[in-house]
Formats: sequence, structure tokens, C-alpha cells
Amino acid sequence: MRKTIGFIIVFILMLIACVQLFQSKNAYDTLQQISNAYQNSEFSLAAPQLKQTSYILDKKGRILSEFSQGENRIALDSEEIPQIVKDLFVYTEDRNFYSHKGIDYIGTARAFFTNLANKNILQGGSTITQQLARGLYLSNIKTYERKIQEIYLSIELEKKLSKEQILTLYINQIFFGNGAYGIEAASQQYFNRSVKNLSLAQTAFICAIPNNPTLYDPYTHMEHTKERQERMLKQLLDYHIIDQNTYKNACEEKIVLKNRERIEKNAAYASFVHYELQELVASQMEFDKDLTKEEKETLVVKEVEKLLTQGIKIYTAYDENAQQVAETAFHNELDSLNVQGAVVIINHQNYTIPAIIGGKNVGKFEFNRAYQGERQPGSAIKPLLVYAPYLETFQATPYDTVDANNVCFGEYCPKNYGGGEYGIVTLKTAMTYSYNTPAVRLLNETGIDTAFSYLEPFQWTHITQDDRYLSAALGAVNVTPLEITNAYTTFSHNGYYKPAHAIRKVTDADGNLLFKWSEQATRVWSMRTNDYMNEMLQNVVKNGTARQAAGLQIDNIGGKTGTTNDVKDLWMVGKGGKYTIGVWVGYDQPASMEGYINARQPQIHIWRNTLSGLTALPE
Repeated sequence: MRKTIGFIIVFILMLIACVQLFQSKNAYDTLQQISNAYQNSEFSLAAPQLKQTSYILDKKGRILSEFSQGENRIALDSEEIPQIVKDLFVYTEDRNFYSHKGIDYIGTARAFFTNLANKNILQGGSTITQQLARGLYLSNIKTYERKIQEIYLSIELEKKLSKEQILTLYINQIFFGNGAYGIEAASQQYFNRSVKNLSLAQTAFICAIPNNPTLYDPYTHMEHTKERQERMLKQLLDYHIIDQNTYKNACEEKIVLKNRERIEKNAAYASFVHYELQELVASQMEFDKDLTKEEKETLVVKEVEKLLTQGIKIYTAYDENAQQVAETAFHNELDSLNVQGAVVIINHQNYTIPAIIGGKNVGKFEFNRAYQGERQPGSAIKPLLVYAPYLETFQATPYDTVDANNVCFGEYCPKNYGGGEYGIVTLKTAMTYSYNTPAVRLLNETGIDTAFSYLEPFQWTHITQDDRYLSAALGAVNVTPLEITNAYTTFSHNGYYKPAHAIRKVTDADGNLLFKWSEQATRVWSMRTNDYMNEMLQNVVKNGTARQAAGLQIDNIGGKTGTTNDVKDLWMVGKGGKYTIGVWVGYDQPASMEGYINARQPQIHIWRNTLSGLTALPE
């Protein structure tokens, strides 16, 4: 019954086509009444939004990674689309495009006779406007209900948009096969260049594809695509768009495909940028106060997914040379060892992250130890939780003394590495050689709550109330390499803290600013304390546990090593020149590295060689 009604409707449209020969305005009015009568109330003409490919860009503005979200598309403005592209589609798909009001009645009538003869829907007789309406709002299922909806939407599109707008949307919207949507993405897919730089032959070749992307797939049916290209060129000739000589030369031009590979220069860094984008968007969203943390996270994820379909550009600090320096140092040390690692590089002069390493062979959206790996930092926590808070609280100096002998606080009896006792030593000496018992004593004297209050500006997400024990002085808390490296940048900023980021700004496809970090620097400790801490950190490298990093002719080198119980984690975090670098080495499933690996101190060598390589790079 429904199919019969559909045939009747199309038959009426056929009659309208006949009337059009004599009275076009009355025909259009009648069609509009019919389409309105069959309008499905579920359909509304929302503003057309085409999905576009979004890009992550490095510090020089070059593409680092792309996000296509299912539709690889680069939308062009009307003036960016060559006129020959518009002519090819108009004269081959809808030659009455500029004169009809959304529906080509004669074409519809022609389709009716074909469908009636075959007792099935084989032809649609669709205009460019109808094809656009279908692509934007409807499915490709051939039913008469959908056809009526398509007619209605086409009429409405013609009311709301100019012909130029409709044609531009159409050329940007249609599918060109092999994941490419729109003429620009297709041009880059098949010829690795912009459509504005294509020859006539190349342009006609890719314009042949949308008619049937499977039949005219250039990779599998080159001959079919070439045949349709020549037919389309012949139509341009017949309509005097091109001359005979141009037609002949275009048909004879050899088509050589030059495939464009998807750009993915550093999948791990791109994943980090995606994570950071969620943080950036969340920081500028307003949430209902009654929402749970999980509900807020869901909203952020949806917002970011939506953004990535809008052709946004994410400008980052990624430095290819810095990344290469870090990877060389990383792999030279760890490739021969059965352990994992992570490296974070921060340019503390401008609060940016030019490079990170999340482990060996980390792919896109795989576990990245640089910002997802939660590990105990060992003695690398002491400058932040013990020494700086003590200096600040008591206005102490590095030359004040502390007991380095064994001690017990109730049942908790920390020991120095190797069980040694060193008597009364200066704070500077205690930190230089990473004695444990002085650190616990100092934390106890400062007060656990007071000491932990100095960590609050860092917003470490993995530290809880349950971590507030004296054992925290020796690193019995969980942090990521990114978190602790960020915290160490305070020593290069006179005691002020502002988190470093990979993202510098986010714009829309037209270059308008969408997001930018707006954090303000927060004072953590005084300049006096900071100066003393730098003196102590420098001595650790010069004379202490990090002396294997000494000897570099770089300003302000200082840092701290960290080793957890049973040597399950090895750390080196510190600064030199304009960089703060954090390095972690360990097994994913914590296990002892006592012996050869520990003796080798790979974390220090990675840190030293990375810093050395970075400072040798040209500005």
C-alpha cells in the first residue's frame, strides 16, 4: 500500500512537470503544497554543519597529527573552489541548477517512468539541492517517505540559502571514496596537492568519483574513472565551457595518482595533546554544581569530540629536534635493558612542553608513562616536600644542621641507604647525599600538614589524605613524571609555579581564537628559599648522588635523584639552561632493578645527554 501511494505521489509530480511547460509558478506552488502535506514533523532544517578534519600543529605550524572523526574533510569557501569544479558538477549532475527551485520536475518524471517499468526505485532524478539535503539530513535508503522528506528539505534549503551557498556545501559535503569528503580532501588524497593546483584532467578525474565511489574508485577501477572523466569533459565541450583543443589535451593527459599518507609524526605526543585539550576545555566550561565528577568528564569528552569535527587547529610547542634529542638519549640507554622509561622536557622560560617520551614504542592513545604512569618518586620528592618547606617555615639555611643517625617514630624506623649513620650534618650535605633519616626528621619538625600544604599549588591528582605520613619524606606517594617535572620548574621561577603545557592555543578553521590557557603564576616559596634550594640542587649534581651528570658547561645545572624501596623506580629530575627535565626508569609491574641496572644509573645518563643535546640545538 505504501509503495502504491508513493508511485501516486511521484505520478502527481510528473503531471506537475507537464504543467511546468506552460505555467512554472503554479507548478512550483503545487509541489510546495504537496511536500508540506507530507512533511515529517521530526525533521527540521538545522544549520548545515559539515564535519572537518582537525589538526595538531608543531611549534613551526606544520601538521603533527590529524583527527578526522570518520570524515576526512577540508571545507573550502566558495571563492576557494575553482570555477571549473563548479561547472563540472553543474553540467553533469544538474544542468538546470541555476534555474530550478530545488526540484527538477522533468527529471523526476523521467525517474517515475523508469521506476514504474521496473517496479522498483532505480532512479531518483535528484538535483544537486536534493543530493545535498539527503547528505546533510537523511539516509540513502530508497523509500518514497524519504523522497518526500528530501523534496521538502530541498525546497526549504533553496529558501534559506543562495545557489552559491548550496553548491559550495555540496562540493564540500559529497563523498569521493577512500575516506575523502569534499573536493579538497579528495585532491590531497589522490594527488597530494590542493585542488587549486590540479590540471583540468586531474580535476575532472576526481570529480568523476562521487557519482559512484565504488565503481569509480581510482585504486581499483582506474579505467572506469577515466571513462567517466572523459564523458564529463565532453559535456563541458558540448556546453562550450572548454574548446576542442582543451578537451583533447585533457583526455590525453596521463593520470598518475600520488597518494597522500595520513600525517602522524608523533602519535604519543598527539595523544598527550588530546588529553591536554580535554583539560583546557574543561577549565573553561561551566558545569552544573550538582553534576558528579564522572558526569562532568562525560560532558568534556563529548565537547572535545564535537570540536574535533569542526576543523580546529591546535597549536603546540612540539619541537621535532628536541624530541629527537630525547629519543636518542632514551634509546641509547634503555634499548639494551628490559625496562621501561619516560622523559618529560619543559621549557621553563615559556612554560611549554616541546617533547615527551611515554615509553618504548608508544602508539596513539596507548598507555603513556610520562603523564599516566603513577609511581613513587623516592628521594626526588625531598626538595619539594622536605627541604624547601623546612627552609621556608623556619627561615633556615643550607648550613643549618640535622641529625643523620638512625631514628624511630613509634614503629616507623627509617634507615639510610646501606644502613649507615652519619652524625650531625648540614642540610646541604643531607640532601647532596640523599640521607633518609634527616629528611624524615625535618618533615616531622615542619609538620606533615604544613609540608603537604606546599604541594597543593601543584594539584597532584594522586595524593590523598592517606599519604600524609612521615614515610612521604622518602617518596611514599604517587606522582607522574609530568607532575613532578612541572613542580621542579618553581626552582627556575623564583619560587613561583605555573604548569607548563603542550598546547599554546586552539583556533577554529578560520583562525579565530577558541581556547588559550589563562593560569596565573602562584608563589609557592620565597625567593630566599628558592635561592638556597638552587644552591643545594646544584651541589647534588656537582658532588652528590647525581654527579654522573656533572661536567656540562650549562648554566644553573641542578637536580635530584630518586630511588624507591628495593630499587623499583629510578628518577632524575632537574634543570639546566632553559630546560627542566624529568626522567623515570622502571618496570611497568614494579620489580627490583638492584644490580646491573641500578649500578648503571640509566636515568642520570638519559637526563644528562638530553640536556646536553637540547642546549646544543640552534635557537
